[in-house]
Amino acid sequence: MTRIQANRALRLAMNTGSMNMPNPLQGMKGASLLSAAAITLDSSPTAASTVTASATPTLHQVWESLAPTMRYASQLEPDPNTGLLPDTVFVADLYQRRAINQARFDTYHPQISQLLDYDTTIRNSGNPSGLNPAGTPSNTNPQVVIPEPSSILIAVGLVGFVAWNRRCGKNSC
Repeated sequence: MTRIQANRALRLAMNTGSMNMPNPLQGMKGASLLSAAAITLDSSPTAASTVTASATPTLHQVWESLAPTMRYASQLEPDPNTGLLPDTVFVADLYQRRAINQARFDTYHPQISQLLDYDTTIRNSGNPSGLNPAGTPSNTNPQVVIPEPSSILIAVGLVGFVAWNRRCGKNSC
C-alpha cells in the first residue's frame, strides 16, 4: 500500500468513526497513526470492507501529507473586522470551481460552500446607510462646495462672449 492509499484509509476511518481519534495528531508520541492491523471501514450497512496497511507511515510522512491542507485551511479564515474571505488565488480558485457546477460543489464541500455563500452575501450587501465602516469616522460637518476662481472667470467670459455675439449679430459689427 502506498502512502497516498494509507492516508486515504486514515481519512476514511476517521470520517466514518471506526477509529476513535477526534484529532488526527492525537496519540502520535513515538507511535504511528496506522497500525499493521486491519482497519474496518463501514462503507455500507450490510457489508464492511477491510483495508490493510502494509507499511505504517511515520510522523514525518503524516505531517508532510497534512501540511498543505493546513496551509490552505488558514487561507479560509475570514477577516475578523469585516467577515470577508481574503482576496487570495486560493479563494478565487474555489469560486471558479464552484461556478463550474454549483450543486456538485455544494454536495461535496458543504462547509466551504457556506463560507463562500456568506462571503458573497456580505460583498453584495454593501454598507447600510446608517452604519459606517469600521475605523471611518462620521462626517458631522458636510463641506460646502465652493467653485474655484478660474471656473468663475470662465463662466463670466462665456456670458460676455454670448452677449457680445448677440449684439454684433443684430448690428453687424
